[in-house]
Amino acid sequence: ARCKLKTLFREAWAARREEMDERSPLVKSPYRDSEAPFETPLQKKQRWRSIKIVYFVNFLNGVGFTIVLSTLWQLLQRNGGSKSFLGYVVAAFSFGQFVSSPYWGYWGNHVPYRALLHLTGLLMIVGNVLYIFTDSMHGQRDVYMLESRFVVGLGAGSVALCNAYVSAATTVEERTGGVAMIAATNSLGLVVGPLLGMAFSKMKPGVVHGALVLDYLTMPAVLCVGLGIVQQLVLLFKFKDRRLHLAPSAPEGGAAYSAHGNINSGNSALPSAASSSTSSRRGGGNSHFSPVSSSAAAISERELASIQDGRPLIRPNTRDNVAVVAGLLLNFGSMVVLSVLETIGTPFTMDEMGWDAQQADAYNGVISGGFGALVFVGFAVTKPTAVRLGERKTMVVGIIIVAVALCLCMPLFGSPPVEWTPGEDDDDATRQGCQASWCEDMPKVRLWQYLVALVLIGISFPMVNIMVFSIYTKVLGPGPQGVMIGLLTGAGSLARAVGPLYFSTLYAGHGPRITFATAAGLMLLMLVLVLAVYRRLVPHQAYQISEPATLSSASRPKRPNYRSTLTEE
Repeated sequence: ARCKLKTLFREAWAARREEMDERSPLVKSPYRDSEAPFETPLQKKQRWRSIKIVYFVNFLNGVGFTIVLSTLWQLLQRNGGSKSFLGYVVAAFSFGQFVSSPYWGYWGNHVPYRALLHLTGLLMIVGNVLYIFTDSMHGQRDVYMLESRFVVGLGAGSVALCNAYVSAATTVEERTGGVAMIAATNSLGLVVGPLLGMAFSKMKPGVVHGALVLDYLTMPAVLCVGLGIVQQLVLLFKFKDRRLHLAPSAPEGGAAYSAHGNINSGNSALPSAASSSTSSRRGGGNSHFSPVSSSAAAISERELASIQDGRPLIRPNTRDNVAVVAGLLLNFGSMVVLSVLETIGTPFTMDEMGWDAQQADAYNGVISGGFGALVFVGFAVTKPTAVRLGERKTMVVGIIIVAVALCLCMPLFGSPPVEWTPGEDDDDATRQGCQASWCEDMPKVRLWQYLVALVLIGISFPMVNIMVFSIYTKVLGPGPQGVMIGLLTGAGSLARAVGPLYFSTLYAGHGPRITFATAAGLMLLMLVLVLAVYRRLVPHQAYQISEPATLSSASRPKRPNYRSTLTEE
């Protein structure tokens, strides 16, 4: 009797699995209280382990940008560089990231992701090694520093690969949380980087061994090399490509997306689905649920039914290009606005608050740490807000709050800033007050204005940044997204290269009123753009037709009642 019960249970479970295999949509089960049928718990665990490794790689990208910023000017001075050349050295990283992001995104559609992540990590190691040995080079050592930062930026272009992988390895429901973690890990790297760089401040004068100089100026780059080696080992032994909808015949990291009808070999998805479904019925093939077989079968049967019924066929590879361009512009604009605080924060506080260089370094370090903590609060608030309001409304709310905060940084009322008083021997390091021509007739910005504005921006900016990425990936639709996400990342990198040069010049000539008014005006232009394309910023049609809500109650398969079946027997 026990064997008979086991046999009946196996038959009922096999019938349910076959029914789910034939009727399930792309990435979600039609049963509301069950897990996605296309992967086992072990496969899901492996998929999320690889996603977490990508988060770690993205964190190192942020660290690689900021870890040397606190000591960059001093090393440049030691190598004969000037203040005017400092801006180019800082922008070299972002420019390298801008150039390489679309390139890595393109090859992400044709080459295994692990190989590309190894290559980009190796570039970051080479760039940091070149940075370490600039002291021992002959000729224009400041130019060598610029080249080293450019090479590190080329490797940091892997942020496009990280975004593309998370987009391809998550379901539509998981996408917002995955994109939020990508943004959070990168921001964490940007915040932790300066703290790691300051950890070596006591290494004076350091150690000199031949051409190698190890002191507080070069040790941050040495730490980056060590972290890069750790990244290589983690990728080699732990990372496995577990993107959804990969064809089983494709190599690991390959670009055969048979679930979307985009097989590189040129074959249609219908024969593949038919053979897979036939194999499943005959008991052959993989015993586990294949994400491609179920997805391809579902799409192929839907397409076949559409053709037979004379209904229009929705192709997953069609996208709304207007919404795509809008996403690129929104990301560019948001990152340009963020560069305002990164660029003029120190001179702004010195001019308006009357701090000297030492006070500005100490106080701005505390402010930067608090701002980083607020950004993480913003990341935590963004997802539940998006669930409650929707992604588009959340982005609109974030844009409005950031614009209001930027207006709050403008001089509003009161007396002018503290008049400039030179320090000992007229040294800029000990000077206090504002020396610019616009200081005489422009009201002072109060410290409370600046701090309240930072609180608002820290909480609301993630609403803009995360929603832009999330909406953009959903607008692109299923299939390879490497190139398009590379363009999105490149737009942000270009903004971080252009923004500092523009706003530093604007602030030096016109002061905080025109600078922050320009930034606020840019946010209002972004708001106008969002409202103009509001109806277009929706998920791709392939995602809409694959939602369980599209299945009527009559067509939704009923769950087998195993208990009643066994009781009757």
